[in-house]
Amino acid sequence: MAYQVINLPPLLAVTTSAGGTTGGIGSLDDAERITLFMVSTANALTSGAVLQVSQFDPAIPIPVGLGSSMLSTGFHTLSSVAFVVGTTVSSGIAVVIDNVAWRGFRLGGLTSAVAGERIATVVKHISV
Repeated sequence: MAYQVINLPPLLAVTTSAGGTTGGIGSLDDAERITLFMVSTANALTSGAVLQVSQFDPAIPIPVGLGSSMLSTGFHTLSSVAFVVGTTVSSGIAVVIDNVAWRGFRLGGLTSAVAGERIATVVKHISV
């Protein structure tokens, strides 16, 4: 089976306070695997960073009239043990996530000196 690799938007720091997050990334309906190429010089990464997932797609705007009471728009921590960024970023390696079963994700638990700081470049792998 062949795979095609498609670039997704980069993960950027949204806030500059402790416990901040990156923006959400969506368009994962066809993804079988996601690879995050961590930026080794980013200040935003801490050992407390976690992968948060959602069942809604952050790439699709919520239709007018459908509020959060009708749709789940929350992010939930997938695992704080399985995904620890602090040990990965010092070497600048890639993090591969197999068996994607959600529609959106972001990194949470960050501390950043600069809002808009690039945390990672992201690609998805799809079967062709």
